Amino acid sequence: MRQIISRIEDFDRNRTYAGRFLLRFASIDSTNLFCLENRSVLERAGLVVMAERQTKGRGSKGKQWEAGTGSHLFCSFVVHPRLDVNLIPSMTIFSGLAVFRILKALGAKELSIKWPNDILLANKKVCGILCESRLHQDLKAVVIGIGINISGDSSQFSTELRGKATTLSEHGIETSPMRLLAPLAKEIDSILLRAENVRERKKIFQLWEQASNSIGRQISFNDGQDKGIIIGLDDLGRLMVQTPDGRLKGIESATVEYP
Repeated sequence: MRQIISRIEDFDRNRTYAGRFLLRFASIDSTNLFCLENRSVLERAGLVVMAERQTKGRGSKGKQWEAGTGSHLFCSFVVHPRLDVNLIPSMTIFSGLAVFRILKALGAKELSIKWPNDILLANKKVCGILCESRLHQDLKAVVIGIGINISGDSSQFSTELRGKATTLSEHGIETSPMRLLAPLAKEIDSILLRAENVRERKKIFQLWEQASNSIGRQISFNDGQDKGIIIGLDDLGRLMVQTPDGRLKGIESATVEYP
């Protein structure tokens, strides 16, 4: 059941892309799904939908996002990017770098980005990102779904996830969803503004590469039929992989598996 806390309120109208308006729920099935289901929500550029609890959150490849029982940040940003449509898949890159930078500013150590959509803290998942788009002639909208594990320890997660997930508080970082949301919105907004410029966009991709633990790792793709080593990002933010025969391939997120 969706339990709304407030109607749409101003958050920071000085921003261009992210976090101009805020809609808060006590409980919701999925913040991404709510945004994608409602045309009027998708049309509200700059809206961020936040929930204290998410019961049916979704991850990449159709997986369910396990929420945990602690206090965590569940939010979705509705963004109308002024970017070429070929750059829309890079919204995950931009968002991941934004999360990385705000957690780094909080003092998180051993922090890295695992391509395409996970932020790792001491090699365990502390954040997941799911970007979904609705591209029509009259509307180009991207919903950036972000979940950050804030409080409690790994015992709140299922047995399967306990060795793979962590929280900020396990690493001595005490914060709250609302205290994370404002700097996150500001950072996403700043990165998206910079991304409009080709030179700045290249710098953003370089910063992502520096923050990632994926460079140099071997992966399989095309349902395991092909293998290669990650060497970085191209000018569209696609993952560049060198195959065993020396060729370079640009690939996208849904096709990649780590050994």
